[in-house]
Amino acid sequence: MKATLAEAARQVIVVSETQKFQIQAPYRGFPLAAVDVLITERALTKKERAWFAPTTQLMVATPEASD
Repeated sequence: MKATLAEAARQVIVVSETQKFQIQAPYRGFPLAAVDVLITERALTKKERAWFAPTTQLMVATPEASD
């Protein structure tokens, strides 16, 4: 189902905590190369970056300052 949605989408955007990269999932919804934009809480390591297509846009979310 996820793979079908990713194929039909104009853009695949994933928001994920990098701690999930340490988990060996029994099922992968779609290949990481299909991700157009990845938003995480920290920059990826070189090893993690290699999992994604060179064209994948990487963004690091930063918390807003509280008033």
